Amino acid sequence: MSREPKPKSRANGEGSIYEERRKGAVTGRWIAEIVVGLTPDGKKKVMRHYAPSQKKARTWLTEQLKDRDDGILVDPSKDTLSKWLATWVKTIAAHSVKQSTLAHYEKIVATYVDPYIGGVTMDKLMPFHVQTLYHELISRKLSGRTVRHVHNCLHRALGVAKTIQMVKINVTAHVEPPKVVKQQMKVLDPEQAARFLEEARGDRLYPLYLLAVQLGMRIGEIMGLRWEDIDFREGTLTVNQTLINVKGRMAFDTPKTKMSQRTLDIPAHVLSILKKWKIEQNREKLRLGDAEAWAHPELVFSTQIGTPLHSSNLRTRSFNVLLERAGCPRIRIHDLRHTALTHMGRMGLGPKEIQEIAGHSDVSVTFGIYGHTFREQKKAAAQKIDDFWQTAHTKAR
Repeated sequence: MSREPKPKSRANGEGSIYEERRKGAVTGRWIAEIVVGLTPDGKKKVMRHYAPSQKKARTWLTEQLKDRDDGILVDPSKDTLSKWLATWVKTIAAHSVKQSTLAHYEKIVATYVDPYIGGVTMDKLMPFHVQTLYHELISRKLSGRTVRHVHNCLHRALGVAKTIQMVKINVTAHVEPPKVVKQQMKVLDPEQAARFLEEARGDRLYPLYLLAVQLGMRIGEIMGLRWEDIDFREGTLTVNQTLINVKGRMAFDTPKTKMSQRTLDIPAHVLSILKKWKIEQNREKLRLGDAEAWAHPELVFSTQIGTPLHSSNLRTRSFNVLLERAGCPRIRIHDLRHTALTHMGRMGLGPKEIQEIAGHSDVSVTFGIYGHTFREQKKAAAQKIDDFWQTAHTKAR
């Protein structure tokens, strides 16, 4: 294999352009080079570009020199997208997101990205690759919401890659993710919710369902609730931790957002039920025979041996059974929260009040989810105004 001729001498730092030769003969390609730094052993690190003509080689070199002068010159990484995403998940995302979010990213990368475009090297990654990925996922009948999650994960990972100058651009900024079709929210009407709670009255976890239906707490927040978080004297409870499912394993974590860490007033009836439940739980511990065998005595809700509840067991062994017995439509356990907050709006509570009870990060989130309820309130208010003045006019005649 013959060596290529030395580039023509140019001013220091201006880069080089020369014609490619193989076995002493020109190939018709031109090579442009620019030094972009030093390797770990102190040698010059060169970025090289092959072009079909001298003119195109010069154009490329001119662009790189301008980027260097502007402080944005990047030597694209030869690593595959798969390798970068694995590095990003383990060394960057792992220190900036919650356990559940990290597990979500890992699933996205392994299931939806690696099999399709994981082998593309970072220096060759184009918007076309990502757009094709989205098309393939939609063709597999994945929902727009799922593909959006893939987009958000890639956008975040490639944004970091751009920041640390592994790539010149974040290609996800140049693709169009699919629209997300808003799912119809399912809630129990007041009669159905009451029937469900009546059926749950005979279940040992009845107080758990009361908190979900009447306070609109997230199920993870309820399962992570500790006795020290309840102030029986003041009649309040504070959300300080949540129990989450990470790859089938239950783990404790901090609340979803800063606003999720909140203090709620407990209705008198619910407070009374919680007091009775505390007594009953102590009886369960005594029946176990060994108080120390109770794994998590601090938890308000646990299994009959004191271990944390598992979300899938709660759903299949208790919640779905109670729904069926009560003759209620099949809903997700999270929909108990939607049921509670929807009916709070119909009771007359305003968006700001519901936001604080729900622990939403912003009132716009509350509007986005429960806007229909507030529109119902406005219509009802308009009718009250009409009724008031119609009555006044009738009396004046």
